[in-house]
Amino acid sequence: MADEQALREVLGARAKIKPVKNPESECNPKEALEKIFESAGKTFRFMRDNPKIAQAVKDVTRIKKKCPRFAQFCGAVLDP
Repeated sequence: MADEQALREVLGARAKIKPVKNPESECNPKEALEKIFESAGKTFRFMRDNPKIAQAVKDVTRIKKKCPRFAQFCGAVLDP
């Protein structure tokens, strides 16, 4: 949800994905991804699709800007 380009790569270039201003405010991200996939005519499978989405992320900088907790996580992992 934080990287629309990665989702388009997994779902196809024609997938209509609305930008999410604050992905961290999403109470049920799995359900939100299910709806995004459904709107693209596909079924979201957590174990199958999450790795595909992660691999499609080209630049985590955009995600860090949208998701402060993710930025903190990256800082803790990369510079403990």
